[in-house]
Amino acid sequence: METPTDPATGTIIKSDRTGRTRYTAQYKREVLDAFESSSLSAPAFAMQCGVKYPTFAAWIAGRR
Repeated sequence: METPTDPATGTIIKSDRTGRTRYTAQYKREVLDAFESSSLSAPAFAMQCGVKYPTFAAWIAGRR
């Protein structure tokens, strides 16, 4: 079985026993920083990064 990785950073993406994806705090910060400097909407950026929009929206809300 292949370990999933983020193709942009090569970071290993972990998942728990129920299949939920777990991201490192550093990865979240990097994605949010990139989002702030982009001109994309939040849903479009989340799709581009391969993160589900509800997860991404929670990251944005937690940063404020």
